[in-house]
Amino acid sequence: MGGIKVLSEISGYGETWQFNMIETNEASLKLRFGTANVTGTADKLTVYHAIPSGESLVLVFEIAMTGNRVKRIVVADGTITEFDDTTYSAGDAIGYGVTMSANPSDLINGSTSVEYIANVATASLSK
Repeated sequence: MGGIKVLSEISGYGETWQFNMIETNEASLKLRFGTANVTGTADKLTVYHAIPSGESLVLVFEIAMTGNRVKRIVVADGTITEFDDTTYSAGDAIGYGVTMSANPSDLINGSTSVEYIANVATASLSK
């Protein structure tokens, strides 16, 4: 065939999301350490540094864009697969870095995630 490629197939597909949470609150700690490993109230939390269970998560990312638009990304079935080291350093925010694998979900037609992009309504100021 003269060395010409006649067929290419996709043999696999995966999607990951990597982000760093800089808020130390119940929601971010449960995401990082696992729901069962964080107990307490907003005033007092206890965090057990144990291996997370690999629980399935639904996450929604909302991103402000230029041109008065917003992008909303929905991951209907995600699993945290990697954790960054937490660094405590003067002058730097404490961050909890994670990598999440997006799994195919029937909730979004078998996709791993879905994006919605829309214009943001703006109010006009009248005098």
